[in-house]
Amino acid sequence: MRQSKQISVIIPFFNTEKYLEQAIESVRRQSIKPTEIILVNDGSTDQSVNIAKKYEKETILLNQDNKGAAAARNLGFKYSKGNLLAFLDADDIWDKKCLEVLLTQLEKNDSLEMAFGSMKEFISPELGESSGLNARENTQNKQAFMISSGLFRRVVFEKVGLLNETFRVAEFIDWIDRAKVSGIQYETNSQIVLYRRIHKSNQGSEKQNHFKDYTKVLRAALARKKGLR
Repeated sequence: MRQSKQISVIIPFFNTEKYLEQAIESVRRQSIKPTEIILVNDGSTDQSVNIAKKYEKETILLNQDNKGAAAARNLGFKYSKGNLLAFLDADDIWDKKCLEVLLTQLEKNDSLEMAFGSMKEFISPELGESSGLNARENTQNKQAFMISSGLFRRVVFEKVGLLNETFRVAEFIDWIDRAKVSGIQYETNSQIVLYRRIHKSNQGSEKQNHFKDYTKVLRAALARKKGLR
């Protein structure tokens, strides 16, 4: 019997009024329906919360002060009930068969604890042709370890721990390295499950402000590797 009734989907959001509805709708359109959709408001000051409330009959809405994506995902995890977890960033979109593809992958091998599909970037329509980013939309599909392109057994977080809330960015890079060091079994596949939106707020100019976090993540990864020697 398929485990679709045990999938918890967690969507953290912070000031994503332009994109949140599309993200939620991409979950609602899944060929395999999740048990629950948990929306975590990370202290939004725009209309994001009002958009989330439109789905109050079929979602769980949690609120916290602005603590970052890691804290929002952790809060969603703590309230979740599923033995399978999926996370979607509020500015991205899932392919309609995302959960089906990843669940099928996990079901083929009971030893697998995580499954990842591929993602493709697209230019957010509001940027227009003058954005200078259009070339990125034609890049090849990418097999990347992204939290929004994965499906995780709950036991993984019990083994590895939750996301490090001290990191405002790169928190999943840190977590996936910890998972690998812990010997967590995973597989990737080439099928597109995630469409990652390119827009002004996720460009490098903003992430440069968090350079210290990337440095900390790298140092932590190197320390773990030394510990294995």
